[in-house]
Formats: sequence, C-alpha cells, structure tokens
Amino acid sequence: VHSSAGSEDGRIIGKAVGLLEDVDIAVRRAALYFLARASGVQLSAAVAHLGDSKIGLLLRWLLCVPESDNAVSDVMKRLDSDDRLVRLVAVAAATRIADRNRLALGRAAASGDDDISLFASRELAR
Repeated sequence: VHSSAGSEDGRIIGKAVGLLEDVDIAVRRAALYFLARASGVQLSAAVAHLGDSKIGLLLRWLLCVPESDNAVSDVMKRLDSDDRLVRLVAVAAATRIADRNRLALGRAAASGDDDISLFASRELAR
C-alpha cells in the first residue's frame, strides 16, 4: 500500500490505517509505520473514502499538522488523550514533524503505551 497506492485507492488505504486497531502487535506497528510515512495524496484518498468517521477526522487533522503553527503543542495534547486511536495518530504526526521539532516524539517515547513508546523510541534513534 505504501509504495503503490494512490489517489484512487482510498478504500485500501483506509483499510490499512484501520489496522492500527488490529489484535496483532506486528500488524499494528506496520500500520503505524505506514501512517507516519504515507504521502499527502494517500492520506487525502483515505479521508475522501472515510469521510466524517472517527479515523477520517483524525486523518484530516494529520494532513494539516505539518502546516500548523501550533503543531507541536497540538500533537502533545493529543498524545495525552484518553483515546488510544487519537494517541496513535498523534505519534504518527510527531514523526511527520520530527525534522522540525522532536519534542513531541520525545514525549511519545516516554508514553505508558508500549506501542507508542517503542515506535517513538525507534524513530528518535533514526
């Protein structure tokens, strides 16, 4: 999906992102890796398919994060959310803005959620 999906593949991309909630840890990590590196075209296609669903709204937010003046503070707030899916999308956002500011990724690495902590720690080590 990462290397081949494009603007016409919103359904497939949406399914890939939906795997963030899979029971298998390896599948969840692969989905998170994809989300952190998906292109704007891929995210837009997923948003068009997912609409105003919870994950669709989170992906719409993720698309806007890199251009936001408050990106770091917004990501950090979402990393503290009670909602696990919100936190997962936030760590993907932290990865996407890490070239400008690694503070949110550092906060994610200290998370009590093992999936988020391990993912962020690996990204910090890159």
